[in-house]
Amino acid sequence: KQYRWYLAAKFCQRLGETFVRIANLVAVQDLATGKEGSSLALLATYSLLPKVICSQFGGYLADRRDRRKLMIQLDVFAAIVSLLFLVALRFESLALIFLATLLRSTVYSTYLPIE
Repeated sequence: KQYRWYLAAKFCQRLGETFVRIANLVAVQDLATGKEGSSLALLATYSLLPKVICSQFGGYLADRRDRRKLMIQLDVFAAIVSLLFLVALRFESLALIFLATLLRSTVYSTYLPIE
């Protein structure tokens, strides 16, 4: 029974990640008039770079800390980062979208080895 709850939570998490990724693409395309290509390339870079760097750090943390507490802390930080997307859209700022993407990708990359 607990396994079902875990699968449901994992499904919701992945679905949310997919929605954020699609919303990022649409927002960058809307805000970067005339320079969509380079802006989307920057978005991809800010999304992929932390995955290369931070995955090892997540493994290090998973070996030395309580995984449950670490997952909760990363989830709370991810929720705070998600609010940065709202601020970025409110002020129509590409720089804030890029920053939020970088932070979200960093949290997600650190989270993966912990699960």
